[in-house]
Amino acid sequence: MGMFLYPFRNVTPYKLFLAGLVLILIGSTLDIKDYFTNKEINKKANIAQAIIDRGDDPEKEYKEALETWQAIEKEAKPSQEVIDERIESRHKGYFSVVKSLAPINASFQSKFAHRYDVWDILSIMLIGIWILQLILSPPWLKYFKMGPLEWFWRWLIYMQQPELAQHSPLKTENS
Repeated sequence: MGMFLYPFRNVTPYKLFLAGLVLILIGSTLDIKDYFTNKEINKKANIAQAIIDRGDDPEKEYKEALETWQAIEKEAKPSQEVIDERIESRHKGYFSVVKSLAPINASFQSKFAHRYDVWDILSIMLIGIWILQLILSPPWLKYFKMGPLEWFWRWLIYMQQPELAQHSPLKTENS
């Protein structure tokens, strides 16, 4: 995600902050939509369960809601057998741990990354860059020629220590 921010290096802090706020707003809107969607599914599932408990057959819409809600519950609250199986597979060795965590990693790298990273993580990173640029950079650059990471990068590239201070106290106008 950090390399995605490289093109934003020359954007003004104000625009970074606004972009971060817009992303937070979009992410919050999506989260609220998900909340109300799940709330509606739960409501229909409860109605379907009440109809089934009475001995009647619920409509197709309510049956689907009940199945969807049961799948959500099954994923969120696995049975004791599933929990024991997961624990056992993680105690066998490195490759069994990798095998047991592969579906979770695949889920996070596909669905989760595209659904949450852009809106939540990127927005916080943009606002963080804004804070660094607007608040911390001016006092630092008042005394130093470049930031600490730029200084370190130049030291690695040129294999000599670059001058960091804005005005070197050892140099005088006559020297």
